[in-house]
Amino acid sequence: GLGDGRLAAGLKPAPTNFLNANLMQEISPFQAYNTIKLGVEGTAMQSFATLSDKEIWDLAFYIKSLRFTTQADQYTELQQKFDLANNTVNLEEVATLSDVELLKSLRNDYSADTELLLTALRTQFPGDNAQKYSLDKARNYLKSALQNYTSGRYSPAREDALAAYLEGIEPSEARLKANAPAFTASLEQQMFEIREIIENKGDKA
Repeated sequence: GLGDGRLAAGLKPAPTNFLNANLMQEISPFQAYNTIKLGVEGTAMQSFATLSDKEIWDLAFYIKSLRFTTQADQYTELQQKFDLANNTVNLEEVATLSDVELLKSLRNDYSADTELLLTALRTQFPGDNAQKYSLDKARNYLKSALQNYTSGRYSPAREDALAAYLEGIEPSEARLKANAPAFTASLEQQMFEIREIIENKGDKA
């Protein structure tokens, strides 16, 4: 994201540094979308029109999220802020407004935490609730696994713990890794340890 890869040397103008806050706060995802789709004439930035619209939008939102990655591990708090901000900011605004414009809009509705609200809108992939639903599913399976485990029903507990990962975590894993790699690694380790505890207890039983 720094624009300093091995192919960047000698390119004029130099590739964009997507972590440059002063630059990126003035660019909207829609502007990034147009640049990716159309390219920039007279530069090394070629058109990527062969990508689907969804792929280009995903890439545009991803580019906009890069400068916020140092905060992305605050996953639970960002999810809460995202849900809060979604009450007043719609997907069209998130897609077409720059960070500066979004902050101005947020400050009209909220007196505090506007920077964190902006981070949530840029890192939680607006308009896509599939991740939230799958994580809710994981949470419900884990509750069931705990109930079965404490009642000595180890086989159902094992099945619930596995389903929590396969149906709850895995569908969101790629997106979680992109936004919160440390959180995702910790989550995966905890899921493994839960299954191992149940497995060992079940074997002893």
